Amino acid sequence: ELTLRPGEAVEVPVTVLRSTKLAEPVRLDVTVPPELAKVVTAEPMVVGPGQTTAAVRVVAAKGGPPAGEYVLTVRGTAMQDGKY
Repeated sequence: ELTLRPGEAVEVPVTVLRSTKLAEPVRLDVTVPPELAKVVTAEPMVVGPGQTTAAVRVVAAKGGPPAGEYVLTVRGTAMQDGKY
């Protein structure tokens, strides 16, 4: 849970749970609900090999977001054996 006000940015801590076979970098992408797509952003980031924690920066534009509760989804992807 986080509070994000218009014009602010927050760091969201993320933990990557790796299998012992996954030593590759993990790309983290944040998906926001469609109604926030133009007012809330989060740049993709990469968690390097051997790292298990990161902080994703979520930014709200000065004109939004509207008050309310929203679900943001953080998805991690990594190549393993040459496949995603």
